[in-house]
Amino acid sequence: MKFSSWDSYSKFRREITSKSRYIYSEETNCFLAALKESAQKKSRSSKWDKFFGDKAFLNVVEHIRQALPKDPTKPTPDTIQVATAPASKAPHVRSSNLSVRKEFSEADQDRFMDESFDYIAKFFEGSLDELERRNPEIEATFKRIDAACFTARIYKNGRAVSKCSICHGESIYGNGITYSHDENSRGNSFNDWLCIEVGDQSLSLSTSGMPSLIHDQPEKKMTQQGAAEHFWALLIKPLQ
Repeated sequence: MKFSSWDSYSKFRREITSKSRYIYSEETNCFLAALKESAQKKSRSSKWDKFFGDKAFLNVVEHIRQALPKDPTKPTPDTIQVATAPASKAPHVRSSNLSVRKEFSEADQDRFMDESFDYIAKFFEGSLDELERRNPEIEATFKRIDAACFTARIYKNGRAVSKCSICHGESIYGNGITYSHDENSRGNSFNDWLCIEVGDQSLSLSTSGMPSLIHDQPEKKMTQQGAAEHFWALLIKPLQ
């Protein structure tokens, strides 16, 4: 292959280079092989051939070959791949009524009552300490009788103004937590009590329904904190 001028050679290089922008094919490979073979056989009789030489021309061919992708399946760097968004799914529709009633065994209920009693005991102990700290004229005592009973007493200026005993265990009303203004009561007599309330999803506490010593009637279903607040209101009422 011969070139008559520098312009013809430049045009040839542009055409060959443009081929490297497309996906590699068998036709392109054959073209380059033939071009290389022609370059090896061509003579150096013309001034143009002497100017460029066979080596320079072969270098052009080799550079073009190296620029082409090795794998026909892979796109060239200039090829742009556009990611297609997945087809949108139909809106997920469902009912809001999906709750299923839970089953609570006797062990679950007994454990809940034990935990509730322990919570109330800690609640009273902490509340009595804070009551003393905020009021210099107040003294308070908290005594844990055993694992199922404790007593509380409040003094104002040295005089006992309120006291109670709170016990947990079986009674004629079943497994419950009793409140009595009598410190010596161990659940045999009481002024109010808590029993367990089994709901569809959770366990809660409710009071006996006896006349309350506070103005506001307690909620029928109370949390452990709500039950502790209810008993605390009975103890602190004489001071308010």
